Amino acid sequence: MPFKTEWEIFPKRDILQCGVAVSKVLELSDRFLELRGESTWLVMFYAPWCGHCKKLEPIWNHVAHALYGSEIRVGRVDCTRFTAVATEFMVKGFPTIMFIQGDTRHSFTGDRTKDDIIGFAVRMAAPPVQHLANHHELQALTEHPGHLFFLYAGTQDTVLWDLYKNYAEEMRAFHYFYSIGADCMAENFNLESNPAVMVFKDDMHIFYTMPEEWEVAENQTVINETLGEWLNHERFVTFTKITHGNLGQLWKVCILGSTTSTNFVLIVSNMLHHHLAH
Repeated sequence: MPFKTEWEIFPKRDILQCGVAVSKVLELSDRFLELRGESTWLVMFYAPWCGHCKKLEPIWNHVAHALYGSEIRVGRVDCTRFTAVATEFMVKGFPTIMFIQGDTRHSFTGDRTKDDIIGFAVRMAAPPVQHLANHHELQALTEHPGHLFFLYAGTQDTVLWDLYKNYAEEMRAFHYFYSIGADCMAENFNLESNPAVMVFKDDMHIFYTMPEEWEVAENQTVINETLGEWLNHERFVTFTKITHGNLGQLWKVCILGSTTSTNFVLIVSNMLHHHLAH
């Protein structure tokens, strides 16, 4: 079914407030509680008096323009007017950005930049693991500077594949996960094993090292444990700038990565340094 504009999907006076013809951001009302299940949503819950909300407003407009025409509808709710919506979604502070798809809801905790917000929405709307049909699609991904992503290559009837899918579901709010056939990798990369999991970052690719058979025989959970540690350790580039949005995730790396070498370099932003100093 081709994508329709918000004006074709919803009657203007049911879910929309007046005066939003220029903006691509939908002004949502209490009717959103009835109609939310019909689409995929990215919603900003805000209060008119909130300074952070006012700062986010132009960025939110850019996000709406960028996603216009996709399956993701971008809206906002004035929580001082439509308190029932704020209560339903358990909004605790402003602004709150939330991805909503049916009964699924996930709050955005990254940096409030256009690219970060759009990336979050696109990842949440897509399958947790996106399949690459050929090596050309993989090559296109590697040509984006600074793009970090995980890749599973090979047969999918394995414990490793099941675990990879589970971790992708858990971490897709922050990172991209892909899969590809082993035969598609042959033209560009030599697989260390089949199947294989790798990360692409810093203009190189790094393989996850599967435990030895004797290790698996002694500990049935060793693949789960080592894969989780490896994914957590490799989820940031070498030179990582600490920001408000990624501080919590970096802290997880430092805590959970105690058994591995967390040898990335942290670059502290002036804004965060100022915040912590006060």
